Amino acid sequence: MSFIKEFKTFVSRGNVIDMAVGIIIGASFVKVVNTLVNHILMPILGFVIGGIDLSQFKWIIKEGVSIDYGLFITSLIDFFIIALNVFILIKAFNSLKGKHTASPPPNKKVCPKCCMEIAPAASRCPYCTSEV
Repeated sequence: MSFIKEFKTFVSRGNVIDMAVGIIIGASFVKVVNTLVNHILMPILGFVIGGIDLSQFKWIIKEGVSIDYGLFITSLIDFFIIALNVFILIKAFNSLKGKHTASPPPNKKVCPKCCMEIAPAASRCPYCTSEV
């Protein structure tokens, strides 16, 4: 098979297209969540804790060398807010999808010896005559 045919087969698979759509939607979702965190929730949190900007906290070891632990704390807060929002959104989405009903039992079962499909009530396989 030529390289171009292989590539065309690969790209035309459904899961590749689904993955591309997921990446595009994911990138848009990241923008929405970052805007929510940075421009709505963090200012409210800053107001609640008295206007303190945690990102400015640092430990200066010597001139020009510092450990910016405030940025780490801010990143942790961002992470937990984002994780909470993703959890809430997924929970809401799942509730919109509705309750899942149990799938009906299969109409056939598989013979353990010859791997052919047989009727669920069969006690012998019609293909290889082994007991099931």
